[in-house]
Amino acid sequence: MAELCYYIDDYTDEVMPCHPSLEAWAEWLSKPDPEWHRYLAADDGQEFQASVLRFDEDIIATREGDEWTFSREPDGVALLAPRFGAGLGYDAETICGDFDELRALLDDNDADENSELIAVAFDEPSVIVRYTLESGIPTLTVVRTIEKATVQ
Repeated sequence: MAELCYYIDDYTDEVMPCHPSLEAWAEWLSKPDPEWHRYLAADDGQEFQASVLRFDEDIIATREGDEWTFSREPDGVALLAPRFGAGLGYDAETICGDFDELRALLDDNDADENSELIAVAFDEPSVIVRYTLESGIPTLTVVRTIEKATVQ
């Protein structure tokens, strides 16, 4: 049940103006948003660079005595964060980059809970997305993957 989330680089910070789906971005780009210093709708055919995260099934963290164990510990995670609850989001300030950092965060947490749902995501290649208006319907599509430069 993996979900791809898109983060348009020009409009993504610790907070975002919309859900990170292509559909939500297309709708948001279709109107001005002065709060984000965007005073015009996107132009038909305009392209944007976007980072992509692939969210996988949540991990269950369980406290056993003074230790936290996890239902799984996959390699290569880009993001780990305790969720507010099942199907809910997480606080940007609780994002961890590895399991050691997550354990330290959970140890410092004053929660009385003995289990936590942990969002887990992996980096995917960045992409270029194109905004179009098709029959008046705003659409955002991936047009190409950005290849990472190789060091020689």
